Amino acid sequence: MADQNWMAVRRYRVAAVVLFLVAFAYLLYRVRGILSPFVLAGVITYVLEPPVRAIERRGFPRVLAILFIYLLVIAGAALTIAWVVPSALSELNLLAQSLPNYTQQLQRLGLGLQSFYARLALPESVRATLDLSIRNAESEVLRVIGETITGIIGAASWLPGLLLAPFLAFYALKDLAVIRAGFVRSLPRESRSEVMAVLSGIDAVLSRFLRGQLILSAIIGAAFAFGLRLLGLPFWVIIGVFAAFAEVIPYFGPVIGATPAVVIALTRSPSLALKVVILFAVIQEVENVVLAPKIMGDSIGLHPLWVFFAILAGGELAGFWGLLLAVPTAGVLRVVGAYAVRKLSTAATQAAPEPGPPPGPGPSGPPRPSPRVDKGPRSQL
Repeated sequence: MADQNWMAVRRYRVAAVVLFLVAFAYLLYRVRGILSPFVLAGVITYVLEPPVRAIERRGFPRVLAILFIYLLVIAGAALTIAWVVPSALSELNLLAQSLPNYTQQLQRLGLGLQSFYARLALPESVRATLDLSIRNAESEVLRVIGETITGIIGAASWLPGLLLAPFLAFYALKDLAVIRAGFVRSLPRESRSEVMAVLSGIDAVLSRFLRGQLILSAIIGAAFAFGLRLLGLPFWVIIGVFAAFAEVIPYFGPVIGATPAVVIALTRSPSLALKVVILFAVIQEVENVVLAPKIMGDSIGLHPLWVFFAILAGGELAGFWGLLLAVPTAGVLRVVGAYAVRKLSTAATQAAPEPGPPPGPGPSGPPRPSPRVDKGPRSQL
């Protein structure tokens, strides 16, 4: 009877937790417009927690460690802004002035390609099929590019939250141990260790992915910008910044980031466009062979086929944000799925019947000889 009461209480508790999570998720959905500072604060906390912890281990108070890291970040951001923003503004002004000329050159290039295609001696059925495929490909490419640009512009609306996010991140970093302890105390004791094991796995996946992706984006954007500057391509600062932002989309992001450079190079000369493509290929090879394994490593723990599937599914379900969040979401699902598989395997092992005694002759079998007992020498009476 006591076991039944305990199981009923546990079911009610699980149902209450599920209802609370559903209600909390609905609340976050309704107030999603004010979440951008908190999301940015979470990103800052994830990025800055390791260096803060490293400095704290050297004997410094945590508040001083946080302030020191903040000073380094502010100094680096100020130097970057002082160098990038004037160049970016001048390039944007030049781009606005040169945009009609670039549009005309692209139109002439498109007309030349169309005339070359029209002169090809192709059967009508083949030409009709190719025309349909080209139109579908053009519409799909334009859709993806439009959604990506719209998403990036929409992400720029988060920038006002940057003013509040550092303050939120400072309090989160300062009281992180208290926040963790309070969260642990709120968990049921019988499932506390299991929940914390799953959350620690999710934290490891997200933190490795986020820090590695930010470092990789900065390196690739800077390398692409300097490479374009060496080639003499205009707007190299803007293109480098765009490539750094596009790098956060795995596999497809680098191609999206390199597209503006190739298009602008085509308006100059085909040889310059070929040089840009070669530069892009070299940077991608260095990233795939050297940088990504060292910086990212196996941060998600998924096979590339699953990563491709996650990216395509995320783009289909949620557009730009689906592309952006597909890989970390897949990593979180992998951690949760691995835990569920372990629990099911353990439950199945515990529920399996214990093996019985080995088969042998039953009671009706032949009688076994009784062991001989040595009673010693008989009496000689």
